[in-house]
Amino acid sequence: MTDKKKIVIDARMLESGGIGVFIQNLIPYFITKYKVTLILGSCNSNIKEFKWFQEVSIVHTKISPFSLKQHIFFPFVIPHCDIYFSPHWNIPFLPIRASHIVTTIHDIFYVNEFSLSPRYIFTYIYIFLALRLSSEIITV
Repeated sequence: MTDKKKIVIDARMLESGGIGVFIQNLIPYFITKYKVTLILGSCNSNIKEFKWFQEVSIVHTKISPFSLKQHIFFPFVIPHCDIYFSPHWNIPFLPIRASHIVTTIHDIFYVNEFSLSPRYIFTYIYIFLALRLSSEIITV
């Protein structure tokens, strides 16, 4: 019997609408295939209510998604792993300790129409870098 590969899941958005539901529904599957570590943010107060809570390792952080700290300090929060899974396109831009990065892009309606607004430019850069830095992309 071989050891399971290690997967680290950015679960900071575990309680955030559709992406949170996406994460919640994938974790039971990942537990069957991988040794799972979740990175949780400050908002994940209900984590102990999930049936799978005892089967995962937890890394706590106060680093918010889409913050400047995410790019400077978050790579040091992510433990060494075979796969780093981001359920959204907000991956860190600096190198991380993962053999593979898997990113989910749920939609690209943000970039449907060109705009010079800061939000559009910010989103476009994030998605572009996520595409360039990821080993695999999941689209929904």
